[in-house]
Amino acid sequence: MLQQREMYRQRGLFYLCSLCLLVVVPVLYLATPSSPGYSESTHTGEWRFSRRKHFHRAGEARNCEIVDVAISIGGQESCNRAALLIKSILLFRQSPIRLHLLVDPPSRHVMGTLLRTWHLYGLEFHLYTVKWTSKQSQKGYESLVYLMESLPPSVERVISLQSHLLLSVDIHHVWKTFVEMEKVGSVFGLVEALSLPGQFRDELMLIDLAGFRRKGWPQFRGEGLSGSITVESVSKALHILYEQDLTLFYVLSPGWGTEQQDTLIHVATEPCFEQQTVCVHSLVVASDFKTKIQEYDGNLLRDKWIDCRTGPTFDQNAIDYREKTTVYAPPCTDFKREGNQERRTHPFYAGQWFDPNSVDSNDITLSVHGSLDRLVFMLEPMCRHWTGPMSIAVVANDTGVSNLLNTINSSPIISSRKNIAYHVVYKEGIYYPNNMLRLTALSNVGTNSVFMDDMDFIPSFGLYSYLRKTVREFDLTHTVLVIPAFETKEDRDTFTFPEDKAALLEMESQGRVFQFHKDGYIRGHAPTDYALWRKAKEPYEIQWQPLYEPYLVGNRNITPFDTRFVGRGFNKVSHIEHLYYDRYKFIVLPGGFLIHLPHQISSDAQKESESDRHRECYTRRWNEWRAEKAEKYGYEPYLMDVYKIWNGLSSPYETSF
Repeated sequence: MLQQREMYRQRGLFYLCSLCLLVVVPVLYLATPSSPGYSESTHTGEWRFSRRKHFHRAGEARNCEIVDVAISIGGQESCNRAALLIKSILLFRQSPIRLHLLVDPPSRHVMGTLLRTWHLYGLEFHLYTVKWTSKQSQKGYESLVYLMESLPPSVERVISLQSHLLLSVDIHHVWKTFVEMEKVGSVFGLVEALSLPGQFRDELMLIDLAGFRRKGWPQFRGEGLSGSITVESVSKALHILYEQDLTLFYVLSPGWGTEQQDTLIHVATEPCFEQQTVCVHSLVVASDFKTKIQEYDGNLLRDKWIDCRTGPTFDQNAIDYREKTTVYAPPCTDFKREGNQERRTHPFYAGQWFDPNSVDSNDITLSVHGSLDRLVFMLEPMCRHWTGPMSIAVVANDTGVSNLLNTINSSPIISSRKNIAYHVVYKEGIYYPNNMLRLTALSNVGTNSVFMDDMDFIPSFGLYSYLRKTVREFDLTHTVLVIPAFETKEDRDTFTFPEDKAALLEMESQGRVFQFHKDGYIRGHAPTDYALWRKAKEPYEIQWQPLYEPYLVGNRNITPFDTRFVGRGFNKVSHIEHLYYDRYKFIVLPGGFLIHLPHQISSDAQKESESDRHRECYTRRWNEWRAEKAEKYGYEPYLMDVYKIWNGLSSPYETSF
């Protein structure tokens, strides 16, 4: 009898446990967010594990209130500083951020490109164009007026920061001060200057925009600020308002910030900078902290998911990017994923600074790309031969970018040039993003005409002057000009570059220079018709042929490069063929040339050239690309067998395709 009771008891426990599992497991599953951008669950007092490895504990409050941050930006240095400030905000934040950037036209292009290509969760940004009268006019006091007049009424509060600041704590700690300000009816939160009692600093301002509109804005804008908007006039108007109503001003503790080397670092109780095993508290030397922020891998911030329901305006950009780069198609998963990546891009990081919307129609820009570790080595000979403007896209990680200016200044030849613009494309993945770099350099030229070159092809002497005159004779809307390419096997340090075309032909007759890739890959440049070029006095038209990849002069709005081609293989060929589909004419210029100087192949290129898998992957990409173009333009993809037939023809210049 006892044994039977024990058996029933154990069986009952088994059924009870099974029932619990049937109930609890579905509940836990439903509590886990199905989308990486949103969370449908709320805190229940229990531990919860989300799909992105974020834990929430019993009673722990999430900072899901949107924090509005305003930054005044104008000029290249201000853009670089603002990018660093935004990086520090994003690093420590636990809440959604809405950025309001007051920018001049060039800064609008730079900051818009950087933030759009960053693809971050929980971030929304808005750009307001302002014509700053001077660097001094970007100070916080003057920006106060533009914030009041530019930001929509839906933005009721904002933290205004100057671009040279860095934060070392979650900005929500600053945002919470608005609660205390509301209790006493204040609309301004300002830090009092330690050396000047009664005077306030403008690097950090907490502004209750809604309260200011109700309490003091009409009087401030109409009476106190009667003249032009300057730092002095706005400061004077604020002082008048301060004397009339002290309650409008909330004095922040001087302990909020420490001024060291022109950098205000917010001090909090438990701030920590973390990357792998590194942890640096905010009470450090400002320069050391700045270096840590600079070298932190900003790509990691893409995985920082803010577990709040902020809506598509905050998360859609990041969600679309994740879907685009989520590729599960072996054996070329990494190749396809990296081809779909839009890498974080910072235009005009260094060098020449101009408004990309103000285009010089009478000049021509050399567009090239390269890696930071080979920049000086490759760029110095280019600077000796090309005296015109250059647009250079440089691929580097965050640590490398922090040394970009030092790299440029290490070469007197390069640093002396004032007409070179450097654009940073941040490294992500293992493949060199040829076409994205080309597209970045091309998209940021300040002239109507552009010469698209590679860093290891050196232009002939005087080519800049020759092209500047020649491009005026052509309508480059659907025409490209071909510059013939040669190469030499001689040491680049001892090679004597030919002075002109006659000297080049003499060196060719001596076997010192020859048609580029004449022996190993003649199809790449043979359609240029070198036999005709040697005796040509006038430009002549040629026909496109498969696998043709010349170096071209074209319009800045030329058919763009396809950024899905990464690493070696078909990256430039695809662009040239696309021009053919778009009905471009190819015209060879008789008065200029390029010479490829020998250099050590990069380790990445060596690995790729020796990899059967990589060759398979870029061939797959190439076949997919051709099928896409066939569908779009109505052409049937030509067969690889046709290449073999053409390659066996007696003349490499046949154009009967």
